[in-house]
Amino acid sequence: MSPSDQLSTLPSMPGATATPTKVTRTQAERTKAAELLAGRTLVLASSDAPQLAPLLDTQLSGMILTGSSAYESLKPLQRQNPDLLAAIEPTSVTKYTATADSPFELQTDGLFDQTLIEVLNSQSLAGAQITVTPTGFIPAGDADPIKEAVKQANDSGRNDTVLLLPVHPRWLKAENVDQLIAIAKRSLHPVGLVVCDSYKDPMNEKGVPAGYRKFFASVPAAIAWRTDMAGFEAMTHGAIAAAIGELPSMRRGIEPDRGSRSSDKTDKSPSVLLPGLLRYARTSWMTKSWFASTAAPACTCKFCLGRTWDSFTGAAEDRLAAHLHNLEIVMTLAHDMNALTSESRPAWWRRLLTQAEAEHELLSARTSVKIELPGPIKQWLSLG
Repeated sequence: MSPSDQLSTLPSMPGATATPTKVTRTQAERTKAAELLAGRTLVLASSDAPQLAPLLDTQLSGMILTGSSAYESLKPLQRQNPDLLAAIEPTSVTKYTATADSPFELQTDGLFDQTLIEVLNSQSLAGAQITVTPTGFIPAGDADPIKEAVKQANDSGRNDTVLLLPVHPRWLKAENVDQLIAIAKRSLHPVGLVVCDSYKDPMNEKGVPAGYRKFFASVPAAIAWRTDMAGFEAMTHGAIAAAIGELPSMRRGIEPDRGSRSSDKTDKSPSVLLPGLLRYARTSWMTKSWFASTAAPACTCKFCLGRTWDSFTGAAEDRLAAHLHNLEIVMTLAHDMNALTSESRPAWWRRLLTQAEAEHELLSARTSVKIELPGPIKQWLSLG
């Protein structure tokens, strides 16, 4: 029997007369990583991490540092926030393409080739409580890099590791998702699923939200990584945790060598999370498309204090203010969700989706502008 097939049995309480209840947990669910991450809505951040970290609930959240300076930034961040769960996201998630021979981005320009163990050890030495594999982007239709990533990670011997799987959206389509699930279930570590699309929200693609939900309902101890509101969709249907990006570029995976596309690179205005609508929207776009002739609604969160949705400019202080607002909304949703049992969360999420649909209709009527319901919300609603 393989370790991932072994069962953990909880004994009956003393004096109990009922048949003992067996609670089965896979090896991935019994790891230190799974225990630390369970129930957390984490935040992916870079330069604004010092300002955001003190606002995180240390029991329900945590910080994942991104970018090339993550190693140097982690220990100073922890000195200021000693109770904060923190990790480092390898740059491979946006810079490297996995192959069957080399699923992980490892340095090969030294006297000796770098190993996966050395990468994970370096993250731990830098202060990370959770280590993350430097897995590359996995193209559609090529299962060998996934299989090899699982095998090598399983052989690492660590129990604080997340196996990152940055995949092409087609891996979530009906014809492919069962294979992805079958391979991911072989992992002895929690799996962090990243869906990659350089140019648009991958959840907008037909069939991807259904596969996304099926993946998290099927793979034990899985984590929705580099996501947005889809993180709550995942956590209400089986994911143990979600990592939500501070910036739009951190809310999905980026295919290497393609970069990310922006219609106007000079537009630095932030994307603001609109809680009733369950969506992010760029402030400049809202002003132009929604509120050209109508005042935007005001936010009453503790950071905005009546500031209107579209009032955040591209100035550095306004971008930070928007990120603080977004964090407040995310943490509020996380608190609401974690107050519920796992059985009641899907109904809670369904109510939020239904309310978001109604809010879009109300805002459309108020502005006399047709404000379309985002594709992911439409698909989530259709899934029931």
